[in-house]
Amino acid sequence: MLRHERKLPALPVFYDKWYIRFAMGELKLPTLLREINHRADLFLDIKSATPRAADAVLALYHDNESMMPRTLVSSREWKLLDRLAAAGTEMRMFYSVGRRSRLEALLRRAQVPPRPAGVSIRHTLLSAEVVKRLHDAGLQVYAWTVNNHHRAADLLSWGTDGLIFDDVELPAALAHHR
Repeated sequence: MLRHERKLPALPVFYDKWYIRFAMGELKLPTLLREINHRADLFLDIKSATPRAADAVLALYHDNESMMPRTLVSSREWKLLDRLAAAGTEMRMFYSVGRRSRLEALLRRAQVPPRPAGVSIRHTLLSAEVVKRLHDAGLQVYAWTVNNHHRAADLLSWGTDGLIFDDVELPAALAHHR
């Protein structure tokens, strides 16, 4: 399961619907990698559309390669993911889909190199049938942003491989429900 929170630009303030908090300093990737020590996968979501974003991810990867766990990289900018895939690293590309019109394009893309490993997709685009089609195309399916317990349970029952959420209580609620 994955979680994210929002940060105000240039300020040490993180926020979500449920809270606002101050965070002095930044957690640097090498520190995070030492802390997780290969006990968890790393899921990077590139929000930028510039090629410099892919270059920055590659630089971070190469500078910290010995500590890198299995790394999944997601972006709505598929060209950035293709650029990363061409670099020949062990990182696995997850094409992000936020509109139904991109779903068919993803299924076509999954048939030609460089093949994505998976999809990071808006949960409202998913149904049991869509999850099956994506799996049949050889793609892992991560749904975002899921903050409703019942919706999360449905997605998991359909075989969704992972959930991206904001609600820190959701994993405990799902575990209790099972």
